[in-house]
Amino acid sequence: MQFKGKVVELLPLQSGVSRAGNNWKKQFAIVEKPNGNYDPKKICLVVWGDSVDNFRLQVGAEYEFSIDIESREFNGKWYTDVRAWKAVPAQQNEYNQDYQPDYSQEPVMSNSSTDASVEELDDDLPF
Repeated sequence: MQFKGKVVELLPLQSGVSRAGNNWKKQFAIVEKPNGNYDPKKICLVVWGDSVDNFRLQVGAEYEFSIDIESREFNGKWYTDVRAWKAVPAQQNEYNQDYQPDYSQEPVMSNSSTDASVEELDDDLPF
């Protein structure tokens, strides 16, 4: 699942060592997602492992997030994680809708080997 949102808060980085002796780290980010005509919705995303360093999330910046939603049971209670596995800054997104092409410059199309006049080109047409 994908959505665009703005980071409004980054919670402190959490880290530790697993039972297997592996280091782990995670960080929660509160993201505000526009909701059409209604108030924006806030979503608490979790970022795990090396993605914490790779994403470099910043408060106030907009991102296109790719997420997985997963629930699990522990001692009779259910817990849900919204895990971000990709975060692309909105201005780097290739489908950014705010992009406006620059039409102020006319394209220059010249080829020195084909500098024939328009009349010469019209004579060669087969129809």
